[in-house]
Amino acid sequence: MTLGKWQGLKETESDVIRKTSDIHQRELSIIERLLNAYLAGFEAIGSFTRTKDNDLQYAWFKLVTRSFNSMRCAYILLERGYYTQALSLLRSVDEDWLIAKDCGKNSPTLDALLNDKGQLGKGDLTFSKMAERFAMLGLELETRNGKGYLPDKKEGNFREGATRLHLEK
Repeated sequence: MTLGKWQGLKETESDVIRKTSDIHQRELSIIERLLNAYLAGFEAIGSFTRTKDNDLQYAWFKLVTRSFNSMRCAYILLERGYYTQALSLLRSVDEDWLIAKDCGKNSPTLDALLNDKGQLGKGDLTFSKMAERFAMLGLELETRNGKGYLPDKKEGNFREGATRLHLEK
């Protein structure tokens, strides 16, 4: 392949897609099942109209839509062998999940998302602070031997824990 030619890159990607499909069909099928679950949810919703009384539902809809788009793009990147870029997008899906969960219990998170009041990722709106709030509420982020827990530093970071949660369900 001549690196300077777009057609050569497209041919190489086609080869990588075939190899990825052969070697990583299990991983790709997990994402396909998640994408199908998103699509089923969108179909069940049908349409959504924002009103003055449904800010929380609007935030969830906004985050789920963004997560679907990120996961769809990640799937395309995974197929083509761009693993690091795909993982970045999958991380954003985990982060959106955490933000969505926090919006329901923490109004500053909802305000930051919908009204640009505060900044997600800063101060009390960091992902680690959101995870701490879950622990204080007794919410399960991950299951081990039937009990909820937050992974500690020895067990891995939150993203790894959230990814395991997504894949186990």
